[in-house]
Amino acid sequence: MSTWGSVSSFGIATIYYAGSLLGGPYKLPNMKYDAYRVYTNLPACGAQRGHGGVIARACWEQQLDMIAEELAMDPIELRLKNMMVTGDVTCNDLNMSSLGMRECIEAVRDRSEWKRKKGNLPKGKGIGMACGFFVSGAGFPIYRSDTYHGTVVIKLTEDGGTALVYTASAEIGQGSDTAFAMIAAEALGIPLDWVRLASGDTDFGVDLGAYSSRQTLMTGQATKEAAEDVKRQVLEVLSEVLDVPVADMDVKRGLIINRVSVEAQMQGAIYMGLGEALYEEVKFDDEGRVRNADLAEYKMPTARDMPPIDAVIVESNEPNGPFGAKEVGEGAIMPTIPAVLNALSDAVGVRLNELPLTPERVYLAIKEFKNKSELLR
Repeated sequence: MSTWGSVSSFGIATIYYAGSLLGGPYKLPNMKYDAYRVYTNLPACGAQRGHGGVIARACWEQQLDMIAEELAMDPIELRLKNMMVTGDVTCNDLNMSSLGMRECIEAVRDRSEWKRKKGNLPKGKGIGMACGFFVSGAGFPIYRSDTYHGTVVIKLTEDGGTALVYTASAEIGQGSDTAFAMIAAEALGIPLDWVRLASGDTDFGVDLGAYSSRQTLMTGQATKEAAEDVKRQVLEVLSEVLDVPVADMDVKRGLIINRVSVEAQMQGAIYMGLGEALYEEVKFDDEGRVRNADLAEYKMPTARDMPPIDAVIVESNEPNGPFGAKEVGEGAIMPTIPAVLNALSDAVGVRLNELPLTPERVYLAIKEFKNKSELLR
């Protein structure tokens, strides 16, 4: 059930994602999902990182830990036994054309010293884990037509010293301009500083926007194809002038896609997930007005609140993306909240069904747990 204020807005997509993203990454042959959008007197909502799937994933991953506890099984082993693999298709037709989840879990298990810590930490300290994933470019096309969802134009200057890349894509701080420039340089076989990119103008082509983690996979692939076509044309001209077969020619001097940007996206997703888990809460009065509509009362984590983050990159070579690339901006937020909730359970033995995990809520939950335990003696 989702509340979207008094207007529909993008709510139908949000409530759809909440259920559809539960079809993976585990082998789930069947699922049933009913969703309801409720009109209320609360403010209208919009999409945010992990669009719709974050809180549903938090509930799902806690449920898996609870099942593992009943089975006396390690939560990681339960997940590994039921994990999908590359080539699998979910029961709601999401294609796992690349999936490195098993390798991710194993990397987290080893880097975090899970086996040493799980169940062996001092009272009040715990360790938790969870999984999550997100689509690259929406599960299904929003506009069902033969129209391109993203186009890119690349031109070479007459002196041959610069490649001009034109895209209508929206750079909103996620680093897409840098990624496209690097993809163009790699595909053309030229240094990055020879590339000049312009974006955000509908005169440059077609692009459906920066949503659903689609830019790198879709517009990035368009950039790669455009650059490869430009290189082909250059080599064909040189072949005629030099009388050398095209097959014997190539341009080699490129760069891989930005690793720093990938790590930053992972860190940013974890930051936002920790904010939702531990700090952030919109409070309303009885009339539906926001009571904490400023950053003095709406608490968010600062840089000083952030723990050290070990961003481990596992490459799984997406065949539909440029040089094997795919989304990284939204998937990393999915497991963050449930990992915190599972760690809380491991530390103090209680589970909360309300966020954020304020000290007051955690204290009251522990107190209630102790009172119930005493009554059962």
